[in-house]
Amino acid sequence: MTLDPRSENSNGIMVLHNVYETLTHYNDATGEVEALLAKDRPVNETGDVWVFNLRDDVTFHDGTPMTAANVVKSINKTIEMGMGAAYIWDAVESIEQTSDYQVTFTCSYSAPVDLIASAASASYIISDAAVDQDTEWFNAGNDGGTGPYTIAQANDPEARQDLFAFVWWPDYATPESWFASLVLSEEEICYNLGYIKDEHYDELITEAIEKTSTDRDLAIKNYAEVQQGIIDNADIISLNDIVNTFVTSKSISGVYENPAYPASIYYYNVTMN
Repeated sequence: MTLDPRSENSNGIMVLHNVYETLTHYNDATGEVEALLAKDRPVNETGDVWVFNLRDDVTFHDGTPMTAANVVKSINKTIEMGMGAAYIWDAVESIEQTSDYQVTFTCSYSAPVDLIASAASASYIISDAAVDQDTEWFNAGNDGGTGPYTIAQANDPEARQDLFAFVWWPDYATPESWFASLVLSEEEICYNLGYIKDEHYDELITEAIEKTSTDRDLAIKNYAEVQQGIIDNADIISLNDIVNTFVTSKSISGVYENPAYPASIYYYNVTMN
């Protein structure tokens, strides 16, 4: 675990989600992608060019304004490091600052950049002063976010006691990585962790990946069909679903866990009764 917003893809996100922000936010209750640092995000008909128009009233914790240049540098730095969930940006060919508060993403194929930009990790926007720092700098208790909380102190994460269990973490709010890694057939095995070879599943998953940007309802229908087939044929048997239980005081409200951001509570939504 680290406090590095460019590479962390484990329990550190429980802290980072309250310190850093993303361009968009996925609302699991409505199934909608909502504005956060970006006001809107028009996309072309083929789903491979996305334009994010940014808010002009956001500042980092060091007082500097957030602009399109920060977005370009933050995501490019994350991609360049290639750690954690940086792979979620693989479809993106270029990220261009098209005005002070506008960023254009050009993809090599149709991709749901609105969902990718809301991901639980690898999608944070970072200040100029922090984006090129090393991991040790972040772990020492420094940050470069725009969120409502700052990091005042941090203990050495390497000094912790580790208890490890294999949990499938989501990246951004689509089943793509789950189905692609567990079900999709491969000529040279890299993932395919379910040892499944089914041409019909492959067709449905491939179409769902291609259509998530332009026809999300069809993509959801395809994923649901594959999931039902897996259950009916017992191709994969889930041992258990993890349910987190939170004990809260009667004096507060707003404690809610969005499954798109596992184990992360947005503390700024918590209010006193």
